[in-house]
Amino acid sequence: MASDTVAFEPFLGHPERGFTHETILALWGLLIGEVLNLEVLVEDCVQDGIYEFFFTAVPLNKLGGVASPPNAKVIK
Repeated sequence: MASDTVAFEPFLGHPERGFTHETILALWGLLIGEVLNLEVLVEDCVQDGIYEFFFTAVPLNKLGGVASPPNAKVIK
């Protein structure tokens, strides 16, 4: 899950089911990317008219780590 905003957590939490981080990370096994700079990607999509791409991000493999630079890549 990726976002270009600071935090989407307060808006997606549920009082009975817990917060989004718990669901996305632990139950779904997905990564969370916040504050991604997507302006260059948007400009490229507008310029060539292709809005389909493959986005991937591989975090650092650090035992006990709680955050990591995303090492994000986009392939068009």
